Amino acid sequence: MDKEHNAQLLEMLDNGTDKQRESYETLLQRWDSVGTPTPLMGDEDTWVVEVARGAESPHYTMWILIEPDGHTHS
Repeated sequence: MDKEHNAQLLEMLDNGTDKQRESYETLLQRWDSVGTPTPLMGDEDTWVVEVARGAESPHYTMWILIEPDGHTHS
């Protein structure tokens, strides 16, 4: 992870709720690759996170939303 990516991650985690941080930690445990949370367009309080499983085929990628209350959905 480069310094710019790390700084973006820390900023998002600092600006999120405790429940969002807990849900993000859960994603880190469940997926092979977890992206940096970014604000959802039109709803700055909700995060969008890209997740992936499998380094080789089949490779699964999807986007997970994390609401301020920690609720996640795709």
